Amino acid sequence: MPRQARESVLSMGFLGPSGPRPESLGFVDLRSNENPFAGRYRRYPEHSPDFLAPLYLAALEVLDPPPPRAEGGGGRHLQADVAITRGATEALDLLLRALFEPGRDAVAVTWPSFGSFEQFAALHGVTRHRLPLGGVRYDRLDVDRLLSLPVKGIYLCNPNNPTSTCLDPDDLALLLDRFDGIVIVDETYAEFTGRPSLAHRLGSHPGLVSVRSMSKALGMAGLRLGAVLGAPDLVGAVRRVRPPFPVPGPVAEAAAAELADHAQLVSRVASCVAERDRLAKELADCPGVRDVFADAGFVTVRLADQDAVLAELDTSRIAVHAEPEGWRGFLRISVGTPQENALLLSAVRRSDRRSHL
Repeated sequence: MPRQARESVLSMGFLGPSGPRPESLGFVDLRSNENPFAGRYRRYPEHSPDFLAPLYLAALEVLDPPPPRAEGGGGRHLQADVAITRGATEALDLLLRALFEPGRDAVAVTWPSFGSFEQFAALHGVTRHRLPLGGVRYDRLDVDRLLSLPVKGIYLCNPNNPTSTCLDPDDLALLLDRFDGIVIVDETYAEFTGRPSLAHRLGSHPGLVSVRSMSKALGMAGLRLGAVLGAPDLVGAVRRVRPPFPVPGPVAEAAAAELADHAQLVSRVASCVAERDRLAKELADCPGVRDVFADAGFVTVRLADQDAVLAELDTSRIAVHAEPEGWRGFLRISVGTPQENALLLSAVRRSDRRSHL
């Protein structure tokens, strides 16, 4: 396995305080420059928010169970170190900051895919090599081409945003077995698939990193929390470049309460998946809809007449994501309530009827 973290990161300490607060060790804290005459929020948060990690992993035990033993599972849930971040997007930024040398290292990315990773790579001076996804569902990897590129890492999104399709499992297995660099898998929507995530393979692939989100399936978008799961050396490098006090105290308290209620989390995911599947089926029955993909927490469709549908949606005051990542002819549609989805479906059907007048 090649060197993982950046040279400068390996030689530096943490950005800001680390370890427990002095009070928890029985000390009077006169080093933190806080205002002792202020109110409830006078103290800084915990130096590290990773005390949330066991709660998060316990929730994943329920939401993302391991595969059968014959498929490499059957043991403990996840063999990984965990760093809590301010959403999955910050996790991607921190991974590039911690692991890739500006002006020297390169990454491979597939397209269409989540564009923020390429934007962060550009900001950090990391070269990008873009390869198109293959297959009629945009779910196939050209493994040979990926392996031929002069890159330190590969970024994948699974389920993919904006295609709402899962990558072919055989392609993923082949890539992981043959590539000896860093494979960053953005699994923001993993809980929506009903299948084990790639995070279960972390124990056997030291260069594999899983990026997770608590905003989507777990329903905590307002708290802005995510996580990096991987080998201790990779996750440790992320901790070194994470800004001081990365999670505010009230956010951590709210997240702890949310993560402890497993029944509520399961119900949220099940309700969203059921409505997503219903919406996808209804859209597939619309004459002007050519393709429907719905593996993630949203539905992506290809349209016969995109302009007509967008015009009708605009008249109906319904916002969707048109041409996500510049993907012409496609719409990415978030799952709404049944009432909101009914308005969307009515608008799509009206646009088709008007196009035939």
